[in-house]
Amino acid sequence: MFADSGNNPKINVMKRSIFLLLSLLLIGGITMQAQGGRGAKKSKRGQTAVVTGENKPVEVATATPTTAVAEPMPLTTGTSATPVEATPAVIATTGGRELPAVTLQDLDMKKISSADFANDGKPIVISFWATWCKPCIQELIAIQDSYDDLVEETGFKLIAISIDDARNAAKVRPFVEGRAWDYEVYLDVNQDFKRALNVNNVPHTFLLDGNRMIVWDHNSYSPGDEEHLFELVRTLAAGKPLEDGH
Repeated sequence: MFADSGNNPKINVMKRSIFLLLSLLLIGGITMQAQGGRGAKKSKRGQTAVVTGENKPVEVATATPTTAVAEPMPLTTGTSATPVEATPAVIATTGGRELPAVTLQDLDMKKISSADFANDGKPIVISFWATWCKPCIQELIAIQDSYDDLVEETGFKLIAISIDDARNAAKVRPFVEGRAWDYEVYLDVNQDFKRALNVNNVPHTFLLDGNRMIVWDHNSYSPGDEEHLFELVRTLAAGKPLEDGH
């Protein structure tokens, strides 16, 4: 469009103006493009920083709601609760534990079951002893001194259970007869009856009520213990309960 301008000064001025304008536009475009590139790079670097940072989850502390639980109020009837006092235990003549049934032998070596022990509803004393046990012998001698009178008074009877083993079982009859004991005497050679009643040491004495229930027992012997036993026998014979097992 400027081919025919020649040396016309006006046209030359216009050319320079247009050229300058185009140069400015070109420079401005290049500058904007460069700035856009730098912004993109910054944006990318910013995104990279986010991506390449630690990938640990950020824990946000949150308050855990708590629920107040009301304690249950005691149920009462009336204006105030009245404490209940404990009542002391009383072992009645029909209480206690049942006598286990175990096979024994009499002095003639005939079998008999402890389930057959009976005394017409009167108290029974069972005493575990042995011919080699001095405290056992002392107790049975002490009881023998008052035995007839107490039998007449209360109707009770004493059954003596020897725990002598098979080697000494033959000594029991002459031992008993030599002392003129009036007791019923049986042999627990295998000590089955002893184990059934959890007897560890002799002498060990059990008291049965009129229903053949064990209501009292005592291990070992000291002089005078028989008097306490007699009182317990009298209490049962009178149809009264043993309080607190004594």
